[in-house]
Amino acid sequence: MAFGRLSLEEHFRQLSAPELAEREELVVEASYLLRDRFQAMEVWEALGMPAAACARWMRESGFQRSWQAQLFSRIVPSIRAIGLWGPRVREAYAHMGVLGLAQVDLEAVAAEDERIARELERGARS
Repeated sequence: MAFGRLSLEEHFRQLSAPELAEREELVVEASYLLRDRFQAMEVWEALGMPAAACARWMRESGFQRSWQAQLFSRIVPSIRAIGLWGPRVREAYAHMGVLGLAQVDLEAVAAEDERIARELERGARS
């Protein structure tokens, strides 16, 4: 993870303003798609249920909030670290309620992931 961040950070520093804006727009679109993937609008519509109300319920559910926090706790600080942190990206993350995750310590997250992986590996061997 750290290698990718370092490589991308160097690459993005060399981009022109229009190229950087294009990458930031991609980040925003992809982030909204990730956030909205479990709202299942098409499913609710196919079932004849009020899709907007069902999607709102999904968006506000504990599962969705937990999943979103877990997912974006890795994405947001990584996007910030590689330099795709323009006003459009920050505005989108503020709108999604995940802007504060930019302060997450990615090294600590990676260390915790490794600790969990070691525990799982030990458990699988027992």
